[in-house]
Amino acid sequence: MFWRFRSRARDEQTDVARLVPVRAAIEKALAEAEREFNGLKTRLEDARVRAALMMGNDLEDAALQRDSVPLREIEDFFLIAERRLRGLDDQIATFRKLRDMVDGIGRPEA
Repeated sequence: MFWRFRSRARDEQTDVARLVPVRAAIEKALAEAEREFNGLKTRLEDARVRAALMMGNDLEDAALQRDSVPLREIEDFFLIAERRLRGLDDQIATFRKLRDMVDGIGRPEA
């Protein structure tokens, strides 16, 4: 007696149907992370320009203001934002790898 198996085309349809929502979820997460990264990067760059203008270009004034509370708070903000950017960059790289892995599932082996 011969067993009945599904056709290769049907297997491929099943695989695609299973992977489409996974890839869509990865794409959504990737887009959200990229959007957050780009927005935060822009805000951080703008804040740096504003801080530089606020502090002035005079080195003596900058040295005096370095010990001020507002400058320490600004530096803390920059550090927090930079840490978040690194984390988002890691997430983006991971989502791209996951997308590539999903895209590789079901490809015929050579």
